[in-house]
Amino acid sequence: MSSTNRSRSTAGDESRFGLLTIRRWRLTAQGVQPVGPVPPRFAWFYIEGPVEPSTGDRYMLALPYLHVELFHLCVEAFAQDFLDRLNLLVLNSSGTHMTPSLHLPTNVRLVFLPPMVLN
Repeated sequence: MSSTNRSRSTAGDESRFGLLTIRRWRLTAQGVQPVGPVPPRFAWFYIEGPVEPSTGDRYMLALPYLHVELFHLCVEAFAQDFLDRLNLLVLNSSGTHMTPSLHLPTNVRLVFLPPMVLN
């Protein structure tokens, strides 16, 4: 990207990473319950952030859960790192991204994808 271009186009989304313990099949005699119950445990986190497709530059934050307030913090932190540019952020139409209570920094504009893209 040249130094005369004062805007940047990025695409953003979130991904969930984590652990879900599952109970596997056990071989036992007929009528005998298997030993070794596994209590269900869930542990995960989200990675949220935009990527600039033309350069591969990215800005990622690890979040404990996905919520409007945390998305707002992610956008604010992204905007603070790129104050000298107008940042176009392409997003899907999820409720977290499209909430009316989201207040954007002056150097960030959101562009939403249509709800469904047909091939």
